[in-house]
Amino acid sequence: MFWKFALRFFIGAGLLFLYFFWWYLSRQQKPLAPKRQQLSPLFLNLWGRLTLFCTTIILFQILGYVLWPISLPSSLTEGVVRIAGLLCFAAGGAIAVWGRTSLGRSWADDIGLRKEHHLVTSGAYRYFRHPIYLGVSLVPLGAELALASWFFLLTIPIALMLHQLAKKEEALLKGRFGAEYLDYEKQVGRIPRK
Repeated sequence: MFWKFALRFFIGAGLLFLYFFWWYLSRQQKPLAPKRQQLSPLFLNLWGRLTLFCTTIILFQILGYVLWPISLPSSLTEGVVRIAGLLCFAAGGAIAVWGRTSLGRSWADDIGLRKEHHLVTSGAYRYFRHPIYLGVSLVPLGAELALASWFFLLTIPIALMLHQLAKKEEALLKGRFGAEYLDYEKQVGRIPRK
């Protein structure tokens, strides 16, 4: 059916767009000065590698699905699940990109604080404490649901790993910004409270 091909094409094109847009932003914005304080390299290596591993499995699975579909039973896939998946995919991509652009020069590809680092509370960070992590969790979940694949279950470890990474990042920010971060934490949830 044409709509299944269009769905697969939309998800594949969306993933490529997100990847290249992310790459473009990282090349355009120069980060702040070198790191002063960062999380334990052992923690980052462990969680970073596990997250990358799970994400890679899901991306290969999406590519594999385009070539050889493995679907949920059709009674579960009709309409609502696929539409919810597409909305989740699109929202996740938009939230991640919004979070990335909201950070501006404060963004880096690792977790650490720089001397000139300031607490970002505007843009996406006005509504989410970790919009990039939320978006990165929603994109593969939405893609898998839209494709009606059982592999949506693989997104659970990604979300759990990103949750642990967020907790470690918050501890680092509390240590640096103290009461300012605690006030921010009271006002803004990891997901919107209002």
